[in-house]
Amino acid sequence: AAPRGPPAAVGRGAGAQHMAQGSRAGSYALNLISDAVTANGPLAIERGTYTYAFTPGLDAPKGVVAVADTGKYLVRWKQVDGRWLIMDDIWNSNRGM
Repeated sequence: AAPRGPPAAVGRGAGAQHMAQGSRAGSYALNLISDAVTANGPLAIERGTYTYAFTPGLDAPKGVVAVADTGKYLVRWKQVDGRWLIMDDIWNSNRGM
C-alpha cells in the first residue's frame, strides 16, 4: 500500500493554513529547481525537483521530528489579469515506500 499523507489543501485559504501550521511547528528550507516549463496561451505547466528540510522548533508538538526529503513536482499556472498565478501544485517524495 502507498504511504498516506494529508488530504489535499484546496483553495487559497487552505494552502495558506497548511503553510502556517508548518511554520508554527518549526523552521523549514525549500529549494525548487525548475526543469521545464511549457506554456500555451494563458496556461503553463512547470516540472521540477525539490529538496526540503524541516527542523522542529521549541513549540513543536511532542513527537514532531526533523525531516529531510527530495522529490519532484508539477505546477499548473494560469495568467490572470497579466499575472501568473498557481492554480494547482502537486509533489511526491523520492523516498521509498
